[in-house]
Amino acid sequence: MVTIAELISLAADSSLAEVMIDLEMKVSGRTKEDIWGEMARNLVAMEQAVEKGLTGVASMTGFSGGDAPKLTDYLEKMSPFSGKNTLQVARNAIATNELNASMGVICATPTAGSAGVCAGVITMMKEVHGVNENQQVNFLFTAGAVGLAIANQASISGAQGGCQAEVGFC
Repeated sequence: MVTIAELISLAADSSLAEVMIDLEMKVSGRTKEDIWGEMARNLVAMEQAVEKGLTGVASMTGFSGGDAPKLTDYLEKMSPFSGKNTLQVARNAIATNELNASMGVICATPTAGSAGVCAGVITMMKEVHGVNENQQVNFLFTAGAVGLAIANQASISGAQGGCQAEVGFC
């Protein structure tokens, strides 16, 4: 079981991303290259989910969907009180969640209900700040390390703790 205190101690000599990669290598027996490649594929799935969700998908029931393009219009025309970056993260997260509701492909992080959170942040950082793929993958490993410590101490199950257990984890 990994705790936040242990992560801080382990990260004294390297990044949290490297700590997480090392932990995954020990647990899975896989190489660093294999683990990195899988996370890079997860990143692509996140980026594609945001891109597709921004086109205006609807849920299978038709009860939800289409809000992400509305937020794009708002971002282009208005000056949001919370700032454009914050609203862009929310828009990208909503795009991912709308794609999920339409039965599209997403990357659960760690659950489908919270999938938009990491995708929203990471795609905004690329769009606005030019964060490269290497930095994005390191972000995902860092988020995974923190998430592992949280999951070891608390429930991340939406069925058990409600949606806030999923989203609060991210």
